[in-house]
Amino acid sequence: MINTIMLIFWGIYVAVVGYKVLRAVITYEMNRHKDKKLLAEGIYVVRLNRFEVAFWSVAALMFPVPMFIMHIGMDLGFHWFDIAAFIISPFFMRGLPGIRYWYVTVSLDGVEQVGDPFYPFTAIDKVVCKDNSDRERAASLHFYTKSGDEIVTLQPIYGNYRLPAITRFRIEKKRWPDMRNPSDRALVDGWTNRESIVYYYLRLQEASGLADSKKQAKGK
Repeated sequence: MINTIMLIFWGIYVAVVGYKVLRAVITYEMNRHKDKKLLAEGIYVVRLNRFEVAFWSVAALMFPVPMFIMHIGMDLGFHWFDIAAFIISPFFMRGLPGIRYWYVTVSLDGVEQVGDPFYPFTAIDKVVCKDNSDRERAASLHFYTKSGDEIVTLQPIYGNYRLPAITRFRIEKKRWPDMRNPSDRALVDGWTNRESIVYYYLRLQEASGLADSKKQAKGK
């Protein structure tokens, strides 16, 4: 009797989590479709990459599904496995909201991360490349204001090239690009790729003084 109750419980749990995963993935794909239309207007939207989406989707079901199967195959009753799985499962579901809602928008004028204020490009004062394991895949770019507030963190290895390309323009040309100017935009477009961003920042490591257009940016 107890095993039947637990079987029903985990069956409902799997159905609810499965629905949340499906809704998150569908919303993610719909948003990516909308992002392609914005790209034609010069607006880049950064979201979780598909590897992260797959990881969090599988992780959310990693405990409920095995528990449901175990109660089908064995008369476990109410086992400590049930308690452990119920406590741990929410931790592995924490990535689902990010699949649906997390984004960074790089427009013609600045950058905005969901839940944070809009920052014009001129608010970026420092960019730091962190690569603790000496592997390209581990590299992340951190953008800061003059006061030290972090604007956004991006991993260029996953195709997040636009803001790093705009910042590279500032470093090399000593001014921020006018993204409505065809020549400025063409140069940024030319740098919006893996070869022009990943290795460039791995070598540079850090650049500061970007917010002050009268000063030359200093590379570390």
